Amino acid sequence: MVEVAHEAIFTHWPRLKNWIAATSDAHRLRRQVREAAAQWDACGQAKKYLWPDERVVEAADMLERLGLKIEDLSDSERCFLGPIDHDAMLADGVADAEHGWFEVAEIQRPVAADVPAAEAVLMCTWREVLGGFGDFNLAAGQDILVFGAGPVGLSFVKFARLLGLGWVGSVDPAEGKRQRALALGADAVFAPDDPTLARLIAARGKPLDAVIDAVGNPACINAGLPLLKLGGSLCVYGVLAEPRLVLNKAATPRVLHGEPWKTTGRQYHPEPAVAGRPGVPAHHAH
Repeated sequence: MVEVAHEAIFTHWPRLKNWIAATSDAHRLRRQVREAAAQWDACGQAKKYLWPDERVVEAADMLERLGLKIEDLSDSERCFLGPIDHDAMLADGVADAEHGWFEVAEIQRPVAADVPAAEAVLMCTWREVLGGFGDFNLAAGQDILVFGAGPVGLSFVKFARLLGLGWVGSVDPAEGKRQRALALGADAVFAPDDPTLARLIAARGKPLDAVIDAVGNPACINAGLPLLKLGGSLCVYGVLAEPRLVLNKAATPRVLHGEPWKTTGRQYHPEPAVAGRPGVPAHHAH
């Protein structure tokens, strides 16, 4: 314990002043963890009071910046944040499923020498997008519309064509990206403000089987809702910036049913929940 003789030391000692300035956000977050954990405890540890994964990651970073370890937190704070320090969990004998512990073994294989570096970098994207077709139950013959024509959106377009899906549309504000989508097999492309997009069902004579948000934008998600058939899939692959997603149910007369995309850790909590998650030059977004 150090006792400060005079408050002027906080402003006239450069090193201390700089340290306080550099860690003020971390100290503020440390207080927020303490307060949030107390509220969670007082409310019977209800799940709705838990922080989303993004905030938990920020808390882990805060501990590192302040030179703290998970054991420096109270029991309540540690339970509130969940498993963020595997070494500490091992040391405490709580490395089990009951406490959120899980182990993943991933076999890494070297990329063949004849694979260009740019394609090697995109292999992870292609793997995840291909996995998304299974997670979203997309099948041959289905008609889909993809919002976003960056590397992820273009990969959805290309794989949809390779896997034998039916009509494939792409939506993006950039003309160049829309042209890339056409080159990769899209049947039609649209700008977000294109009036023909709102008349798509009438023009095609039937609604879509699935709409894919490859951006993580609530505006894209709500724009796609009216285009879906009864029982169609609204597939959110893009990362949402906010922990909650509000759907405009008034945009569609259909009943909405949500199912979280099967990922590890805590889920987003949309209102209601929404299901969800090649040649390199053609996939470049920037």
